[in-house]
Amino acid sequence: MSLEIYLAYVLACFVITIIPGPTVTLIVANSLTYGTRAGLWNVAGTQLGLGLMMMVLVVGLSSIIATMGIWFDWLRLIGAAYLVWLGWKLLRNEGGVSGLCLIGGGAWLALTRVR
Repeated sequence: MSLEIYLAYVLACFVITIIPGPTVTLIVANSLTYGTRAGLWNVAGTQLGLGLMMMVLVVGLSSIIATMGIWFDWLRLIGAAYLVWLGWKLLRNEGGVSGLCLIGGGAWLALTRVR
């Protein structure tokens, strides 16, 4: 491998590493808007969603999702619509946001984002 290719690879790895994903963006946005407690609720929801996803994968339902691809696409679209609804609700809300709403948003984001 030449030095130029190696440096390009290292640069690409660095750029990909420093760009936050949708989960980090959601947590940071809610933490800045509603405070640390809201960010922690989002972290709890995200971890709940990831735990549920890992449990589903361990059980072996990923093969069912692969064979029923269109239904999985619908689930992702429903999750995206739910996140848009949450965003609209947050924009229209002048007060705080409930912990359950933040947990739900984090869990849906973790479950429906493309991997």
